[in-house]
Amino acid sequence: MIEGGVAGGSAAHHADQRRTVAARLESEATWLDAVAADERATGQFLQLLSQSYAILHDLKLPGTQGNIDHVVVGPGGAFVVVTRRFAEPIEFREETLHAGGRSLQAELAGVAVIAAQLTDLLGTPVVPVVGFHGNVLSATAPPQVDGVLVCASENLVRVITRASHTLLPPHQVTGVLEKALPLLFNPGSTPRDQIQANAEAPTLPPAVMTTVAPIVPVAVAAVAPPAFTPLTLTPSPPPPPPAFPPLAVPENANEAASGTVAPEVSSVGLTEAAATAAAAAAASRAARAAAPVMPVALVHHKRSKGFVLAVVVSLCLVAGTLGAAANLILKDDGAPKSASTTSTTAESVDVSTPLAAALPAPTVAFSAVCPAAGSGWQLVATWPGDVDGLTQYDVELQNADATWTALAPLLSAAVTAASLEGYGPNVTVTLRITAVMTDGSRSANQPTPFTTPTSPC
Repeated sequence: MIEGGVAGGSAAHHADQRRTVAARLESEATWLDAVAADERATGQFLQLLSQSYAILHDLKLPGTQGNIDHVVVGPGGAFVVVTRRFAEPIEFREETLHAGGRSLQAELAGVAVIAAQLTDLLGTPVVPVVGFHGNVLSATAPPQVDGVLVCASENLVRVITRASHTLLPPHQVTGVLEKALPLLFNPGSTPRDQIQANAEAPTLPPAVMTTVAPIVPVAVAAVAPPAFTPLTLTPSPPPPPPAFPPLAVPENANEAASGTVAPEVSSVGLTEAAATAAAAAAASRAARAAAPVMPVALVHHKRSKGFVLAVVVSLCLVAGTLGAAANLILKDDGAPKSASTTSTTAESVDVSTPLAAALPAPTVAFSAVCPAAGSGWQLVATWPGDVDGLTQYDVELQNADATWTALAPLLSAAVTAASLEGYGPNVTVTLRITAVMTDGSRSANQPTPFTTPTSPC
């Protein structure tokens, strides 16, 4: 008899298949949770926009499988905001962005296509924006790559506010939202003031450490440092006084100083000559004894004072001579040094002068264009001219309350865009243009009113 097959083989096989599928699904679920967390963080950053902006999350484009992360519509125009995260640092090279060794050109092109599709659906220009999470964007990256605005997610509010491209009055914002609301994955909307009342503050990236802890090798760290012994400074003794030859003092000087007079010499047993000499010597000693005698220490002290006085007088003469010489030198070189100082000061002033200091206010010129009947007049800015050190021209529109709204900047003469659109006939607006230089300085500007043609478009 034989025994064939494996008991429970098919059941074990199907169990292995399901475990593989379960592991893949678990991995996909983990990835989707991370994507959802990043999109929620982007939504929290967008909540910092002013109340005049409407924010829509998680929209679906008809006929596609993907989703649109966020759409922002406000007085500065419409934007589509896409959230992205990469493990590698984001760098700009070869005219596009790279995550490690991978080019992101296809990613940016896909976002631009989404913006073009939304432009057709919403009936207003939509500018694409990519906000990167968890990556430090290279400082060499320009603010716009392949027609897409790129920035760190925490800078989205600043980028959207400064990239205003189309002036949308409140009624036009409402019209755009009515076309966008049916695209929501989860239908329904809530006033933003109610959302912000309950929303948590967005989590900003951790601050960069400002202190550096040195790494000490283990072998060195194990050895205790030597005990610190404070240094005691002991003043050196003063130099000894100069040596002088000993002063010859009479043998009876101390006795004379004390008032004791030496006894006279007896002439008994001496010859007459010897007696005469002895008498003269005794008289001489008596005369010397009668004169006051200084002690040896007092004589040395007076000589030391004289020596010090002579040294002081010599030093004064030397100092006077040096002072006179220095005065003559300064008088001879005074004029050239002043000129040199003036020249150096002038050069430093020239170097520190901002590039925009000498620029006049740029010429403000706009052309009224009628793109299609019934669409309203468009005002298209004219390039003010090329200037050395120019980064861009900022275009601003004056509001009814005398504040200014930034429109899309002018980057070059080859790139033209409609700064304002949808205006009726005989409408007056005030605009100004400011030159922004590479050193960050800004030129003067001249607010200029413009009036649309009297005939309708």
